[in-house]
Amino acid sequence: MSAPGGSWDAQLSAAYEHAQRATKAELARDYSSAFELYVRSGQLFLHLLSTHPSRAPDGTRDRLKQMANKVTARAERIKTTHNVRRVERHVLSTDQQASILAASSKINARHFPAWSEQTLSCQPAPELSPVQIGNKAQYKRSSQIVGADAGWGRRLRGDEIVQDIVTDCSFVAALEAAAEHDFLFGTSLATSSLYPQDPSGLPSPSPSGRYRVRLHINGAARCVEIDDHLPYYPPECGERIMGASCRKGHTVWPALLEKAYLTLMGGYDFGGSNASIDAHALTAWLPEHVFLRHAGFQREKSWSRFHAAWTQGKCFATVGTPSKTQAGLVPSHNYAILGVQGSGSQRHVTLMNPWRHAEGKHPSIALDTKERDVVQSLQRLKVADGATFTVTWDDLCTYFDSLFLNWDPSMFAHTLSVHSCWRAPTPQSGIKVDQADPRFRLVMSPTAAAGGEGEEVWMLLTRHITSTRDRPDAECSGQDAEYIAVHVFEDDTSRGSGQSSQPLGQARQVGAYVDGTHCLVRFKPSSSRNADVAERSFTVVASRRTSQAVETRYTLSVYSHHAVSLSQVRTHLAFRESLSGAWTSRTAGGNATLPTFMSNPQYTLTIPGADEVQVNLTLECSDRRVPVQLLLAYPGPASGGRVTSLTQGDVVLSSGMYHHGLALCNTSNSGRNGLRPGTYTLIASTFEAATTADFILSIESTHPVQLKAIPQEGAGMFHRRITASWTQSNAKGSRGNRAYFDNPSWRIVVPPPAMAALVARIKANATDAVRPYVNIALYDEKEVANSGAYTDLPCGAVLDTMLKPGSYTLLASTYKPDVHAAFSIDLYTTVRCDVTPH
Repeated sequence: MSAPGGSWDAQLSAAYEHAQRATKAELARDYSSAFELYVRSGQLFLHLLSTHPSRAPDGTRDRLKQMANKVTARAERIKTTHNVRRVERHVLSTDQQASILAASSKINARHFPAWSEQTLSCQPAPELSPVQIGNKAQYKRSSQIVGADAGWGRRLRGDEIVQDIVTDCSFVAALEAAAEHDFLFGTSLATSSLYPQDPSGLPSPSPSGRYRVRLHINGAARCVEIDDHLPYYPPECGERIMGASCRKGHTVWPALLEKAYLTLMGGYDFGGSNASIDAHALTAWLPEHVFLRHAGFQREKSWSRFHAAWTQGKCFATVGTPSKTQAGLVPSHNYAILGVQGSGSQRHVTLMNPWRHAEGKHPSIALDTKERDVVQSLQRLKVADGATFTVTWDDLCTYFDSLFLNWDPSMFAHTLSVHSCWRAPTPQSGIKVDQADPRFRLVMSPTAAAGGEGEEVWMLLTRHITSTRDRPDAECSGQDAEYIAVHVFEDDTSRGSGQSSQPLGQARQVGAYVDGTHCLVRFKPSSSRNADVAERSFTVVASRRTSQAVETRYTLSVYSHHAVSLSQVRTHLAFRESLSGAWTSRTAGGNATLPTFMSNPQYTLTIPGADEVQVNLTLECSDRRVPVQLLLAYPGPASGGRVTSLTQGDVVLSSGMYHHGLALCNTSNSGRNGLRPGTYTLIASTFEAATTADFILSIESTHPVQLKAIPQEGAGMFHRRITASWTQSNAKGSRGNRAYFDNPSWRIVVPPPAMAALVARIKANATDAVRPYVNIALYDEKEVANSGAYTDLPCGAVLDTMLKPGSYTLLASTYKPDVHAAFSIDLYTTVRCDVTPH
């Protein structure tokens, strides 16, 4: 149940309806429902009070106050006298959405209203930077300095816009790249946000000297109203603008845009940021940060994608350098990309240093455009002599740190956004866990007209800022850092089972945490195996990791070629239990393709009673960088239910592919009505073996369940490791071969009178591409026990049995003879046993 939208009158009717239903529920002694309805009703009355229209009849405000107080008092009374369930926030309700955007309108203690709202006054001028003050900057009216020669009604190319002594290279580079896109593709990205405008859509002079600038910040287009006072050099220095301006002439609109953005960001003492974020604020084009030095960066694939999009006008771009540079590049600096061209092996990118005095200061990797073999290929790239220079794509990937892309949102036919907040985290075993974070269900309806399946879905998570301390360039200590990520889990409703939709050991990089304010995730839904399923469903988590006990607002936007919808997922079931765990040097077994997978922490989940139970399972890792996964499987034959081998058919529920820092799975998204009563085994794993970290494992359920850690294999037992090899002389194959008993074997003496439990596992270390099929068996005068069918599973062959006192022969064999491979056997016994080669 969520608060309805619609007109103010419709919401008023809904508020009264909630109040009436609450009274009926209270009379029926359904106190939990009554409490929730009273709370919802109170929220609606308060929202209506804040949006009270002037046309409403007299006395309406007083009646709204009375009703809000009345239903709130009833809710408080029920809460204090009865044990009622917690009321979840309806984050998609009209009042919640409006309150988030309203609260996020205040930045640096200044109010920046939504673009649609009427502004009352200009913002005070942003404070000058120390460098500007040192150069005797003075605020002066641009109309009085340049008069009619202000460049109104004139477009600028990217190389005509320059940065002055203000350290906002990210914004100026973004403005240059947008202006060049306007020239090449006929758009108005650089100028469309500045008002007033002439009939052609270009900025025009304001008779009052006041301008409105539309900037996209904190989930909405907001209005920044400024006047035409700009910082100027003193007359003895030429009386030109001390900020973004035109290389030649006195065009002022770049400086007005810069003033508006720096007003929002806290002043001219701005340290620069991620240029794609500045460009997003200016144009609303989607920001993407490509880390050129990341281990997963694909140079060829990225070039193909970037070059194709650039030539079609779907994106514009800038690049950034690392803090330590080579080849004459400026460290920690943004360069605008003004041209991209590729023909065969000739792949070139034209860059521009935004500095006013960068002419001729080309880095050593710049191509000499006068050489005959390159001049022809660069004709279309070359914009002008001076600050522009051309490099190869390979050199750009080698010497630069980041590629900042901004994408045209009109590429997608469908888009929607929700606004919510992360509550202050709750400390739990040293981990700050955002337990109250809302989750969302994304439903996509693929259509042939939109391209069918296989089309990418993009999701943009934007963390709202409240002060310049939150700006993306700020150097955060480990103690104060705030990381965000979007986790996308594809539900298995198309299969009608809880099995993972991906191979057990497959990793997925969706969900990586970043310490900026914007996080873009692109993903392709897996191909549906069920042609009758028209919709695809995903669970989406907007995740945050921080050590600060603060509430932070955010916006989550979805861009798709297909129709999509978002709804809130109820995450709080009636019963909840949490356990602390860790991957240690002994228990970090890695993913299911590794022989050590079964060493991972395992838990017994017991579902009592006779009814099916809905469950939500969540694992949150202390290290946001670690890819993690949860698998719920049928229990193994070993005592305690520990799983010793695993195949796809054993999996009951899965969190899907590995996600950074967070894994979740639940029955409601798996095509199941719930888990049947019985015992299951839960396995928590990291993708890489030997990855140590702490974690919190939580389970919510509709009925009481039991979750208990399973001791590690061999815990409290005597351990002996046997290492050996199959060679040409002793690899005699399976039992059907005549020389079977010439395989490697050992004599094990179990002393009287104690009973002994024995578990043995083969761990093949063969370098061959094909893992051998193996088996182990125990004999006295005849076979006592064996590991079952020959297996090539990574975990090897497992034997679990009880032994009476006596002497036994342990024999290890491969299915085929003449197999060369090294192996080991781990032997666990409750008493110390003698083991000698046979």
